[in-house]
Amino acid sequence: MGELVLENMTLSDLQTTLRWAEAEGWNPGTADADAFLAADPKGFFVARLDGEPVAAISVVNHDADNTFLGLYICRPEWRGQGIGLSLWTNALKHAGDRSVGLDGVPEQEANYRKSGFVRTGQTLRYVG
Repeated sequence: MGELVLENMTLSDLQTTLRWAEAEGWNPGTADADAFLAADPKGFFVARLDGEPVAAISVVNHDADNTFLGLYICRPEWRGQGIGLSLWTNALKHAGDRSVGLDGVPEQEANYRKSGFVRTGQTLRYVG
């Protein structure tokens, strides 16, 4: 593996990340990059490997007490190598002492628990 750099996203990085999420079947609001970034300009993080973005996450501080973690994604070819976890750990520092919420997926609940998250509810999606 080459040089891994963890840093704040640019608008272009966020637009790229939203396209990744859309390709995974998420509904990320691909036209909302400007509004997302305006919410907390320092709350969006990217992992670059040899200069290329390979993973992303948002840890958006909404106020003095609350943060929301989302948009956590790693390019499929780089999954399982610790890049996403490194980015996750680094980005969570941005929350400080705030309470952090996230909209997770059931397949990752065990990993969320490892980071101290507790499941408090669930969302059911119906398609018709």
